[in-house]
Amino acid sequence: MFLLALVPLIFGTTLGVVNPSNTILPDIGASLIGGAITGLVFAFVQYTMAQRNQSQEKEVDLRLLLTSSSNLPGIDLSGRLLAGVYLRGKNLESAQLVGTDLTRAVLDRIVLDSADLTNANLSRATMKAARVHEVQMSRCRLNQADLTGTDLTSSVLSAAVLDDADLSGARLSGADLTRASLLRTNLDEAQLGGAQLGHVRAISVRLAGADMTGAVLHFADLGYGHLARANLAGAQLLGANLSEAVLTLADLSDAELTGASLVRADLTGCKANGAMLRSVDLSGAILVGCDLRGADLTGARLDGVQGRGSARFDEHTRWPEDILEGSLPQPVDQGWAGIRRVRVVPATPDAAGLARDIAAEMARQQSISRQVEGVRMSLPLTVRPPQALRVRTRGISLGIRPTATIRVSIAEEAILASVRFRGRSCILPPTPIKRGPASRVPDAESELTAIDEVTARILNIVDPRDGAPWIVRACVTAANRIWIDEGRPATTRCRRFLLAARQVDPLSPIVNYALGALGYNEYDGGPTKASLEYFAVAYTSSARLAPGMDGLVGLCLTGTALANCQLYHRFGMETQAVLAASRSAAANAVARTRERLKQQNLSPRAYRNAMEGYALARYAEAFAQHVTEKEDDVRSSIPIYEDAIETLRSVNSPVPAVLYNNLGYQHMTVAGLKERGSDTQSYQMARIRFLESLKAHPDLHFGWANLGNVDRLLGNPAAAENSYRRALKIVATEGGRYPQGWNELACVLLELGGRDDEAWAAHQQAVADGSAPAVRAKLRAEFAGRLILVGHPDKAAEVAQEGLAEDPGNRYCLQALEEAQSAS
Repeated sequence: MFLLALVPLIFGTTLGVVNPSNTILPDIGASLIGGAITGLVFAFVQYTMAQRNQSQEKEVDLRLLLTSSSNLPGIDLSGRLLAGVYLRGKNLESAQLVGTDLTRAVLDRIVLDSADLTNANLSRATMKAARVHEVQMSRCRLNQADLTGTDLTSSVLSAAVLDDADLSGARLSGADLTRASLLRTNLDEAQLGGAQLGHVRAISVRLAGADMTGAVLHFADLGYGHLARANLAGAQLLGANLSEAVLTLADLSDAELTGASLVRADLTGCKANGAMLRSVDLSGAILVGCDLRGADLTGARLDGVQGRGSARFDEHTRWPEDILEGSLPQPVDQGWAGIRRVRVVPATPDAAGLARDIAAEMARQQSISRQVEGVRMSLPLTVRPPQALRVRTRGISLGIRPTATIRVSIAEEAILASVRFRGRSCILPPTPIKRGPASRVPDAESELTAIDEVTARILNIVDPRDGAPWIVRACVTAANRIWIDEGRPATTRCRRFLLAARQVDPLSPIVNYALGALGYNEYDGGPTKASLEYFAVAYTSSARLAPGMDGLVGLCLTGTALANCQLYHRFGMETQAVLAASRSAAANAVARTRERLKQQNLSPRAYRNAMEGYALARYAEAFAQHVTEKEDDVRSSIPIYEDAIETLRSVNSPVPAVLYNNLGYQHMTVAGLKERGSDTQSYQMARIRFLESLKAHPDLHFGWANLGNVDRLLGNPAAAENSYRRALKIVATEGGRYPQGWNELACVLLELGGRDDEAWAAHQQAVADGSAPAVRAKLRAEFAGRLILVGHPDKAAEVAQEGLAEDPGNRYCLQALEEAQSAS
């Protein structure tokens, strides 16, 4: 039909172009062209209608097939429009339903074992008593669906939307529901034993009588949820939100609730014996008849608790220490909001130098807070830039910008200061110039100067953070300043200041985040594991913060993801639960930081800060991806690292050395880690990235170690030895341990030949520095692998057996032993 219309079109065009001077032919040509165009339009309409009819006929045929056949395993229905289809009792085992529209479909008693429903839409569908074992339903939409009694055992529903759905009595044991949306979902009497529910949004969810034994609900939002009689024995609820939830007669025995929020929750008759309730906020909660025998409530907040006297406890119950009087956070006085400029002026001539010192300290604190310390560390200690305050010591206010005036003077060896803004005034208490022994925080406050105290008190008024006392701000600032000036060798001093602040305000989001970041950046097993608690407390307490500090939420999630990655990668905790926790936290961090970037009217400084937070979240996402060391995971992490680096460059922010280092390591892994592979280009790319990391931070010890690794793989073991020794020297200077570095040195010494005694000594040092049996076993397996390569399989077998004696079943040692036996 199209060809028939094209013939007159071509002929008419020819007549009009070839004979333009002829008075008749062009008219004939124009008529032919017009008729041809009409024909083409008609042909197109006919073709479209034919295609539509053909599509409808296919859809009818497909629906007839689906309704007439009861057994359709493996059928591919991806992308089909099957709204309202009737598939009751059908067998669609291993079917492909990716992106399929099944809204209002009838799927009762259907069999969908091992099917793929990724991105499918099952809104308002019914799936009663269906069998859906090990189904892939990531990002599937099931809002308002009826899944009563459905068997979803071990299915993947990550990031699925189940809002207002009915899953009462459903079987979800071992299912993956991380980051799923369960708003107002009915899960009464559901079986969720061992399920992964980390980071779910489940406000007002119903879980009455549900079995959630051993379920993982890290950072889950269950606020206002109905969990009466729910079985949460041994469940993992680190940093979860259970504010105003109903937990009457629920079983929380041996559950992990560190850092959770249970504000105004009803725990009447709840079993919480042996539960970990460290740093939990129980403000206003009801504890009537609650069983707290053996529970750990260290650092918990119990103000306004009802029924504490009727709760059951014993000598093993650990209660929180008394919080210092008057130290609880107070609501920020909004009357001081809007200050953009500060003038520090002397009230008397002899205070001129003092005014300059206070103004300089205020400006310095502003500068410190704006720095990105990721060049030195993976996570910054500060949580955001403070207000864009301009600090001056002279000049008069013209009213262009809201200006606060600080008047300072000296009287009786004390600093007197007052703040005035828009008719309001505040007189600060006298601050002694000579610091004596502190009564409240002896380890830290005695190190603070009078200038530190006055500055903290002033900034707490003109740039409020979360209503915490001035001492908290002063201690955090001091720790941050010490870290910037001295780095990791000052870890102990930094921690002393931060713990002093936490003693005053145990649930401070800023203090707990800083403690978590500090612990993570030590790169040691114990502090890394402890950082998870700090991040959880900071996350659940972040509601105290002003809107301008919402970047802390993303940083807490990023820190949680990175800490779990390190526990999996470096410290022998290679479990599926740790891997799932790292990946769900990273995905949530990326989502939260993206939301922040979408906020309207962000100032250039706030936008840059948000981009930095997004880049760190992407870093965590990449780390969580490649931590398994599987080739596909490693390859997929490379573009994520590249995106993080480009994000920082786009806003002219310095790139943390660790990003260059980790990106280089992935290139090196792709090319081959144990033995040299043929992909020289990837090795060279890795070497460039390691050099970039050392340019950003010359004392990055694992940057030097990885430079040694790539030099060894490029056939330069002498250069590798020098790099390893440089890394170990840096760690020794900082007072740390680096077992991996010692083991890598041992391996290259074996390769150099004639230095076996040195190699064995270095390996023994690595094992001695190992923090856990699993870590030491992995070190032995790596050394055994190198012994095999240099022709000592018998010795390799002995080393692998030593590792198995300490950590039976260690997969690295089992593999090394098998290789050694095959080689001998």
